[in-house]
Amino acid sequence: MGEKKLSINFFVQFVYRQGTYFRFHNIAIGLQQLGHTVTVWGCDFSRQSGGITEENRDGVKYVISPGNKLQSIFGQTSHPFTAYKRGGIKYPHADVNHLFQPLLSGAWPWLKNRKNAGLNVYDWDDLWTGGLYTSKTNSFAESWSKFWVKNIENIFPYKADLVTVCSDFLKNKALGLNAKNVEVVYNGYWPVELPDKKQARLGLGLKPEAKYFGFMGRTHAEIDWCYDGMRNILKQNDSIRLAICGSGAYILDNIEQDLKDRIDYLGMLSPEKADGFARAIDIGLLPLEDDQFNRSRFPIKLANYQAMGTIVLYSEIGQSGIVAKSLPWNINAGNTKESWLIAFNYATKLLLDTELPQINFVDLEKELSWVNIAKKLEQAYLKQLNTYQN
Repeated sequence: MGEKKLSINFFVQFVYRQGTYFRFHNIAIGLQQLGHTVTVWGCDFSRQSGGITEENRDGVKYVISPGNKLQSIFGQTSHPFTAYKRGGIKYPHADVNHLFQPLLSGAWPWLKNRKNAGLNVYDWDDLWTGGLYTSKTNSFAESWSKFWVKNIENIFPYKADLVTVCSDFLKNKALGLNAKNVEVVYNGYWPVELPDKKQARLGLGLKPEAKYFGFMGRTHAEIDWCYDGMRNILKQNDSIRLAICGSGAYILDNIEQDLKDRIDYLGMLSPEKADGFARAIDIGLLPLEDDQFNRSRFPIKLANYQAMGTIVLYSEIGQSGIVAKSLPWNINAGNTKESWLIAFNYATKLLLDTELPQINFVDLEKELSWVNIAKKLEQAYLKQLNTYQN
């Protein structure tokens, strides 16, 4: 059964290089390296008219629909006209139809084409209702999107033949919604030859001899934890700095000048430059408050930091806390802000004493390489297809 080559349709919301894109795109590459054929069906919301286009991205075929007008009313990812038009596409028969994210524009064509595949899979990699989405809405578009997301999150785990999730939290959530089969699939990295650290700093304009903590990513609810950690050690050594990328400059608003002088803000970076950022710093920061959203997700930055040889100071929350703890070179900061600040001080001492642990890439690859993640998903597909065929 392991030699069977599968045809797979991925139904995704958008084709921009952000967020969940890095999950489905890298999984698609991994599956194709295993000999399967993946077609990604997505949407470019910046185009509000025109026909369907095709692209080849890293060997993966993308079929891209345009969005529609009235996005100011309905938003983008749950736009009813976009969902309707995407539902009308004649999708090829596949062994597997795999939906990513609980958003209408991809959910409707996936649901409509359930008889068009031997196996229908739903990927749930974030908790939206009660997580990303708060109770307050500021517009009709937000209310509209929340309505559809809530219903999809509640119904699709049962509708799917297989649910893939990134955490035990979401696995238990899916089982509580009567999911038939659930597989935990992490977010990972591609092993590469490490670039030179000094060159990485030079390319980003960072100080060559400084000691750097680094924070990257769009999800920055706990950035104040990083600021407070820096405040506690500002006077210990002038060489300690904080580098930040991936968030808007507004996260620097209302902080004192003494702290701002020790921060290198690099703005939004391309994926390639983000790799350089992860290489340039000494310790990657992954602070997480103990809430449902953080327990549900698996931040891709956990693997990104380590792929570039950088250890992580992490909160022991959710699946990322479980995995980071299993990799003994990382620094456990507990599950509260108070324990985070204590661990920040400890990490500072290791940094100043040049006693940071080294990453064991053999162990890291076993746990988090995209190739091994794709193999796990392949086996889940084949197991379920074999069950249904018999």
